[in-house]
Amino acid sequence: MGRCNAKGCPVLYVSEDLNTPFEELNIGFGEQIYAIKYKCLESLNLKNIVPEELESKDKDGKVIYDKKSMLSYQILREFVRSEFLKPVGTGTKYLHRISASMCRVWFHNNDSDGWLYPSVPSPLKKNAAIKPDSAKKKLQIEDVRIVRLVPKNEVKSHKDRFERHPFYPLARIAIETDFIGVINENIISWMPSDDLGWIY
Repeated sequence: MGRCNAKGCPVLYVSEDLNTPFEELNIGFGEQIYAIKYKCLESLNLKNIVPEELESKDKDGKVIYDKKSMLSYQILREFVRSEFLKPVGTGTKYLHRISASMCRVWFHNNDSDGWLYPSVPSPLKKNAAIKPDSAKKKLQIEDVRIVRLVPKNEVKSHKDRFERHPFYPLARIAIETDFIGVINENIISWMPSDDLGWIY
């Protein structure tokens, strides 16, 4: 069970930027994780769980909803937002039942590829939960590697080049790559690497 899926109904969870997955998973320094970058082969039709604004006018510019209706919408939107922003951890995963039920009942559409929802640690950023068939059809792995977070003052690989980079003062944390995956006929071969990146 996850934020958007019930037990036995898997989805692929992805983020729009590099920072969010590390924040979502609360990754600690030195902990090895798999980092995967996907390429979209086709555009994804994702249901936005918490839209910023409701389209309240028709094509001619006439108001569709009165003030009471707009207030009702705003109350409902904030309720939905609060359910998707509840921190969930060990012993509280049952809290996912409400948000997962909303996806299945309120926001389900056979034509959609999944859902777009706010990140708990960074509510202004978005995560996506993509249905398996859509992920297989519309996404392709572009890059896969095993990486670790490292305090930027403890970087070992390419340290001089890293410190000379103009964005070095803005970097919060470094990302060191231990292995890069080379995919050939759906088989991954792991090659040692000393690539270096960072999170702002």
